[in-house]
Amino acid sequence: MNRLSLRERVLLSLALLALVAFVSLALILLPLRRQSARLSGEEKSLQRKIADAELMYRSLPRVKEEITDLQSKIAALSRVQPNPTPDVVREIERLTSSLGVQLSSVRPAEPEYADNCTKFPTTFEVQSSFSSITRLLYELERPPYNLWVEGAELNADREAGVLRAAVTVSVYSCKPDSKADDEKG
Repeated sequence: MNRLSLRERVLLSLALLALVAFVSLALILLPLRRQSARLSGEEKSLQRKIADAELMYRSLPRVKEEITDLQSKIAALSRVQPNPTPDVVREIERLTSSLGVQLSSVRPAEPEYADNCTKFPTTFEVQSSFSSITRLLYELERPPYNLWVEGAELNADREAGVLRAAVTVSVYSCKPDSKADDEKG
């Protein structure tokens, strides 16, 4: 009984061979199959990323142009001077008060744009004597005010015994030349 017959040995060899094949399949081929599936998914993901990168590469010149355009717009905005009208109104109120001139109204106008300068006009009305109004006009154009007096319209109010004046002053704000900025930068 110790000895197996030839037929049993062949069957046993075939069984061992089937067992080795099954174990090989279970331990080697199945993990390789899972790894192959994972690598296929990774390959598809990388192909999508490559396609996206190629699309971005093709759009690079357009994006560079947009960036340059936005940078120039930002630079232009940073050179724009703030509207000085509130400061002008405060200075007019201070000056008229210090000179004893009665300020009736202040009407800032819309800014006027020309080339690289902006004009900020303001019209105000005052009541006082001729000498006080003359002194006001004189002081407006001198430091620290440095306002440009565009015009003054005088009317005598005979009933009240005062002189009324509508005065238009302007402040100019100019942007530096972009060529000068380019040469500096």
